[in-house]
Amino acid sequence: MKELSKAIIDKYKSSTSSGSLYASLTGGLWNSEAPDDIPYPYGVFYTIDNTTSHVQEGEFTHYKYEECVIQFSIYDDDTSVTTIEDVYDKLTDLYDQADLSLTSYTTVDFKREFSHLDKMITETDRYWQYVVQYRGLFERST
Repeated sequence: MKELSKAIIDKYKSSTSSGSLYASLTGGLWNSEAPDDIPYPYGVFYTIDNTTSHVQEGEFTHYKYEECVIQFSIYDDDTSVTTIEDVYDKLTDLYDQADLSLTSYTTVDFKREFSHLDKMITETDRYWQYVVQYRGLFERST
């Protein structure tokens, strides 16, 4: 849902204080894929699942709700886990139960469902990855 992606970025960009998620993700927050060679830490989010719900009202069925699963992945190459844990705290402070600003929908719920931290080791790189998933329920405006 394009409108949800915009709302996630707008929420991120509105958190501009010195201790904010915006200030902490020096490489930025990106929709779907980050550019090559950006500085750590950075984040990427994308939609895992998107479904609609219909409601029966009398003899009519109306499209009423949109439910989305959004995954954030945060990356950091620091040898210590401290930085990525700090960024995780800022991300969850900002998005847990967030009332996202959408034009055609009202946020009913936006809750964290899953998070997991891993140390990723490849032949050429070592970095931390924190995966955080949210489930959002949005009511369509009439």
